[in-house]
Amino acid sequence: MFGFSKSRFAGIAAVGLIGVGTSAGAATFTNGYTIGSNLLGDTLVDGADHAGLGTVDFRANDSASGAGAFGFVAVWDDLWSVGDDVSVTGIAVPLRSPGGAGDTSNNTNNGTFTFTFYELSGGTNLNAWDGTNNGESAIGSATAVFNGAGTGTIIPYVTFDSSLDFTATSTGIAIYMNSTSSIRTRFDDNVDGVDGSRFARASGDEQGGVDGSGAQWTIAGTAVPEPGSLALLGLGGLLMARRRRG
Repeated sequence: MFGFSKSRFAGIAAVGLIGVGTSAGAATFTNGYTIGSNLLGDTLVDGADHAGLGTVDFRANDSASGAGAFGFVAVWDDLWSVGDDVSVTGIAVPLRSPGGAGDTSNNTNNGTFTFTFYELSGGTNLNAWDGTNNGESAIGSATAVFNGAGTGTIIPYVTFDSSLDFTATSTGIAIYMNSTSSIRTRFDDNVDGVDGSRFARASGDEQGGVDGSGAQWTIAGTAVPEPGSLALLGLGGLLMARRRRG
């Protein structure tokens, strides 16, 4: 299980969000996110503070097209409760871009990023990632243009113009990242309470060990308990107050 914080890209870009019942227009990517900065407002996971400090670089590019498509997803399995009203409002991801525009060999190059979001309820194992080959299906995606090639080690972040809203059918989320050009990002072997775990996107097999397993990303948003849960909490508080008076 992975914990979360309820505390409150370098380049200018436009972002679009396509969700189940929700859509967004343009927003702006900005470099410079740090943990606890509140630059994304409320955060479900506040972990993007280790750009360049992790242990393993991951690079994705197709030698023919230069496109970056990783074979894994980052999974957080304990963010909220089933039935909660969840709103995902933005994201920050550590990237490395030492090379200039057009460098697709060892670099995050300018291109259009896509973040695809999944709940953990499509396969056999509830609240776990079973893989797209085993029933997991997307609930929405966000696309963004990255124009920050050559700016070094960075943490770009974006707040969507409109949130991705859904009622949770599991306790967590998986995120798949790809781009029309090359990507170089950083993962960490020393997974802590806010890191996502790395799983193969298609098969659902867990990845990690010396290959790096901790996704140090920030996911912005809120999770509001379902009305029934709030009512039970209120009733429990009332009963406790009565016992104290008695």
